Amino acid sequence: LSEPAVAVANQAKSAGVPIISFSKRDSFPTGGGVFRLGLTSKSQTRELTDVVVRKLGLGRFGVVAADDALGQELATNFKNDLKRLGIAPVFDLSYRKGNADAFSALANELQSFDVQAIFFPDSIENASRFFSTLGSEGKPKVVPLGPATWADGVQLKNSQAALDGAVFVAPFFEQTPR
Repeated sequence: LSEPAVAVANQAKSAGVPIISFSKRDSFPTGGGVFRLGLTSKSQTRELTDVVVRKLGLGRFGVVAADDALGQELATNFKNDLKRLGIAPVFDLSYRKGNADAFSALANELQSFDVQAIFFPDSIENASRFFSTLGSEGKPKVVPLGPATWADGVQLKNSQAALDGAVFVAPFFEQTPR
């Protein structure tokens, strides 16, 4: 929990004892022997937007997010990172969390937009359901974009057809031989 983690981190810093926290809150104070193990919403969207804009050259984005706190937090951070890069999303839609029936209607609504990628900050299972509803109809395939929760090998294999070409956050240590 973030509040107790802050209190413990402050005590550890004062005592000169190193500590690793799992806090995902962006405001969690690191440094002075206090470390965070894991990603924040902001760090995920910043890395994702930097890669898809600067390295892949994409420029037309959509955002489709669940109306829950995490979906909206990730969507807001993604849009802020696009704005930092001088880009505004082509569309921004929300759906009620747990209502996968809304995906077909959302997909129909999206057909008139010219987008290269859609950020979908929800589970990989819901992402697979959503992206499988997008019809091809001669249009180039839209690149699915997602958060770190998509870094699940088993689920990716199960969602391979719908999420082929997806770009998502996958934390790793670049010095490891694995």
